[in-house]
Amino acid sequence: MTAIVIPSLGGPHLPRCLESVAALEPAPDTTVLVISGGAAPPDHRAGVTVLRHGSRLGFAAAANTGLQSLGASAGRVALLNDDATPTPGWLAPLESTLDDNPHLAAVQGTVTDPTGSTVDGRGITFDAFGLPTQIDRGAPAATEPDGPRPVVAVSATAALYRREALRQVSLPDGSIFDERFGSYHEDLDLGLRLQRLDWRSQWMADARAFHLGSTTGRRLRWRHPWWLIA
Repeated sequence: MTAIVIPSLGGPHLPRCLESVAALEPAPDTTVLVISGGAAPPDHRAGVTVLRHGSRLGFAAAANTGLQSLGASAGRVALLNDDATPTPGWLAPLESTLDDNPHLAAVQGTVTDPTGSTVDGRGITFDAFGLPTQIDRGAPAATEPDGPRPVVAVSATAALYRREALRQVSLPDGSIFDERFGSYHEDLDLGLRLQRLDWRSQWMADARAFHLGSTTGRRLRWRHPWWLIA
């Protein structure tokens, strides 16, 4: 079984994200929306469980809240930003790849800009200065590379994880993402913890999602390395 967890502050792009999830083929078994910061929940949508928090949660804390709400039957869980819109065929190849490769903990496809013309990322790696970077960011997205390709970590913008692997790398308090990272680099930290236990992460072709992108992240880009090593 597959669940999808969507952390959200109730931004204007959330309805479009939920519409794209409703159009997935096959559909996820359950979708959990964690909405915080006092935002009003969206109109009722079949198959979507809404968890509300009055205080504003960072991505890591909201994702943990959604993950902790899932029953044991969900062997796979996808994380999705509320400003990301997967294509209808996004989920099926990710599920098949995870099921066919027992050493894989996480898998993602190509994430592009909203027009589908430019790559937002194909996984996370380190650049020549040892700083985290999105693979192929800014490259033309017209064609996909030969795949699959191993990556240091998948981006939680739009990715699928194996629940058993997440359980094995959980923190002492039982959470999956380290909430000290807030909303930046929590997915990289998770990927590194998975690697330490010999779990692998991978990019694959033919599983696209569109991403509006974080204007806050672009404004504060220079601060990200400091948050990573703090």
